[in-house]
Amino acid sequence: MGKKTPRDISKTPYIKDLKELLLAAEASWGDKPFYHYKENGEVKTLSRIQLRESVDDLGTAFSVWGIMGNNVGVIGE
Repeated sequence: MGKKTPRDISKTPYIKDLKELLLAAEASWGDKPFYHYKENGEVKTLSRIQLRESVDDLGTAFSVWGIMGNNVGVIGE
């Protein structure tokens, strides 16, 4: 493998929260695969767009449940 050139982090935009991070990733990489996982023995792919949409859905659910603006921990299997 070749030598990697350090990235100039001074050109990295400030991102204040998860929503901005996901929108920036979507703008940069669009529908390219982000994550591969197995479900019922089948390999599935999640794109950055699908990830952002899922996080948006979770945020909407939190709002409906009246827990917007609170600190929330999400734990799963």
